[in-house]
Amino acid sequence: MKTGQFSNNKLLDMVFESTYYGIVIVDSNGKIQYISNKYCEFLNVERDSVIGEHVTNIIENTRLHLVVQIGKSEIADIHFLRGDFVIANRIPIIENEEIIGAIGTIMFRDLDDWNKMNSHIKEILTKHNFYRNESDVTNGVKYSLHNLIGNSQKIQQLKERVKRVARGDISVLIRGESGTGKEIIAHSIHQLSGRSDKPLVKINCSSIPEHLLESELFGYEDGAFTGAKKGGKLGKFQFADGGTVFLDEIGDMPQQMQVKLLRVLQEKEFEPVGSLYPKNLMFE
Repeated sequence: MKTGQFSNNKLLDMVFESTYYGIVIVDSNGKIQYISNKYCEFLNVERDSVIGEHVTNIIENTRLHLVVQIGKSEIADIHFLRGDFVIANRIPIIENEEIIGAIGTIMFRDLDDWNKMNSHIKEILTKHNFYRNESDVTNGVKYSLHNLIGNSQKIQQLKERVKRVARGDISVLIRGESGTGKEIIAHSIHQLSGRSDKPLVKINCSSIPEHLLESELFGYEDGAFTGAKKGGKLGKFQFADGGTVFLDEIGDMPQQMQVKLLRVLQEKEFEPVGSLYPKNLMFE
């Protein structure tokens, strides 16, 4: 690549920083020559530190360096980036029939719009069975919003509420009579969230004997009690760390356990049976 072909960053900033795009330009070797400040903010990197770096070292799952080699544009491609699906465009830069680089774009406005777009993409992918083959193995998700049958205004409002809830890191209480689809709602919230690549752990609180409930939920340390597994055991909460816990029939849980569960939900920490110190969690 000739010196100076992509060197006028000030001009590029004037063009791109007024848009809602994340922009990156690489040379014929796949090394970053320009990246917009908005893209740097999203990637949580300093622009000066990434200029000159190979794009694969900065942007996960990128194909921009391959576009340079192949010379074929990739428009509206689905790109998994920082835990979310985004829409990416990759276009080779050609001068005198020679590929001298490539430009990649992703579109966003603010974090809320970004999350809305991500939920919409995931919903479309689910509709076309994108997740269906892997979901049972990887994260326990079996249902999506498309399993919630109905076209009434109430159903549409419920689906929109699920999409909004899925974008936040909050605890959700799902109420309804038996057979109304509470599990479908729980699965859908997980699948549309930023935690969808982590486990969805389902716990039927009424099916676990009371004397085993604490160790099942929180696990136990080595030697915590007679017959305890050597090395201890992970509880379901710790197994779901970073993902989602669905507590079914939570009203059947003993009050003593509900108090301990409240601490988990409020403080994001728990104590395995026999442990001297609490452990922190990141689940919702």
